[in-house]
Amino acid sequence: MMRADRGGQAGFTLLEAMLALLLLALVLGPAYSLMSGGGRAARSVERRALAQSIAEAQFAALGVEQRLTPGDYPGHSGDWRWTLRVTPRLDPPFDAAAARGMAAYRVEISVADAAGPVLSLATTKLVAAP
Repeated sequence: MMRADRGGQAGFTLLEAMLALLLLALVLGPAYSLMSGGGRAARSVERRALAQSIAEAQFAALGVEQRLTPGDYPGHSGDWRWTLRVTPRLDPPFDAAAARGMAAYRVEISVADAAGPVLSLATTKLVAAP
């Protein structure tokens, strides 16, 4: 593009400045999306890790202070709430546990916070029969 001599003054035309701003916007838009998506992912991982530690603590405490019996056991701490569900396991191979003086229970836990459900886990516990 030919420019008229402006008496030795250097500078950018309006078109060049607008193109530079357009390119800057095209680069910064996706970069912002990437960074904000990373922050959301980090918060999600932290939320799940806290729910996992609550579930593990509840699993560990179950049957320690009192005998394990079928039923629903709700609990809460701060913004966190959970429900433990204990049901007898009578399916093979657990049906033979009673003959050995043992009882098998399926233990499920659902953990949620103020934003909603976060985690659901299940395990089987084998204990001395009542």
